[in-house]
Amino acid sequence: MDGMMRLLVDGMLGSMARKLRIFGFDTLYYNGLDDSLLLDECMKDGRVLITGDEELFNHASRLGVESILVKGNGIDDMVHLLRRLGVGSIAFDIRNSRCPLCNSRLEHASKDTMRGLPEGILERYERFYRCHGCARVYWEGSHIKRILEFERGVNRRLAER
Repeated sequence: MDGMMRLLVDGMLGSMARKLRIFGFDTLYYNGLDDSLLLDECMKDGRVLITGDEELFNHASRLGVESILVKGNGIDDMVHLLRRLGVGSIAFDIRNSRCPLCNSRLEHASKDTMRGLPEGILERYERFYRCHGCARVYWEGSHIKRILEFERGVNRRLAER
């Protein structure tokens, strides 16, 4: 993913923030943070504001903060956002994903270092990843199928012009 693209998603779009992180976008997410603090963060870090709040979007625009108004968290909303960002397609690669909870990078973790996972996980899966920030552990489980279906749906719609 483009390392230069930095996003900030407001509290109305939590699901969107998690999806963006899974696909490798550097995405800050704040739920309940005052609008002025969101705008300050965007200006300080050069982040694009993604918001579902029309008033915040208009205020950001008046201040010269690059912002995109998104109505919801669905696939059509993701397509709209990616088009506005100039992204022609997305590709899931867990090695480039970010933690859906804290936005930190994931790193490969040895299976023999895994502790405290739900029963049966170590027996069923071989590859594990740990969040560099919050230490949460991820594995390539059944959720990957849903991620790849979402990817195909988004890319199919992005290809339609």
